Amino acid sequence: MVTSYKLKRYTYPESLSRGYGADFAADSWVFNATTAYECLTSVPFHPAVATQLLQYYKETLQFQSTLAYLKNPPPSYQQPAVDLLEGLERIQRGIDNGAFPNQYAFAATLQNLIYSAHDAHLSLNAGVLAAFAFGSPYSIATVSIDGIQLPKVFITSITASKRLLIH
Repeated sequence: MVTSYKLKRYTYPESLSRGYGADFAADSWVFNATTAYECLTSVPFHPAVATQLLQYYKETLQFQSTLAYLKNPPPSYQQPAVDLLEGLERIQRGIDNGAFPNQYAFAATLQNLIYSAHDAHLSLNAGVLAAFAFGSPYSIATVSIDGIQLPKVFITSITASKRLLIH
């Protein structure tokens, strides 16, 4: 279990805190990502509580009007089919079989299921996942040189004229 943390007060450059696409507070606490992950994965998993959450979410999910379309989408739908209720059942079987070593593993599995619906109106902010936000003071872009080759990752920056430069 992680018991101590090294904190670093970091003030992002003005160009990032007020500039194009700023997702960071001007004055934020920054943790080493490994330390944050160790903290998240040290939270114990309680199967009975997880089962209650799944039951509640399953009851709530019954009001989602797109369940049938998500399970069996029309041919023109651009995302893969997903049966959210079956996904909740799979997660419950994982709980019953001891598949989750910690709360983070459970919450991330549940969140990934909900994200698989690709519906911004359907969300779940599962407790432990809200403890940290992983990020970087740098923006990235993926670019294929010719549109055929696999894209490569680049760090991007914005000039005073707001043109995108790739480094």
